[in-house]
Amino acid sequence: MFLALPIAVLHAVKTRGKIILARSSPTFKSQVRGTNHCATLPLLVVAVVVVVGVGIVVVTVVVVVGVVVVVVVVAVVVVIVVVVIVV
Repeated sequence: MFLALPIAVLHAVKTRGKIILARSSPTFKSQVRGTNHCATLPLLVVAVVVVVGVGIVVVTVVVVVGVVVVVVVVAVVVVIVVVVIVV
């Protein structure tokens, strides 16, 4: 589920990149005059920001879950050691 959004955004960026390349071809330029080729740049920036944001969230979740697992394992080991020493 976490990977669905970044994959969709990357696909959109790749598709838009192909459109930008197509627009830069001489054939397209001869057909369309006065087109703003920088119009897709904000979309690209938004896509990159979304991908980076989702990546940061995923890394944060993985780190938090990892820390929780380590704390639980250490707590269980401490309890086992205390029980063994007392008994």
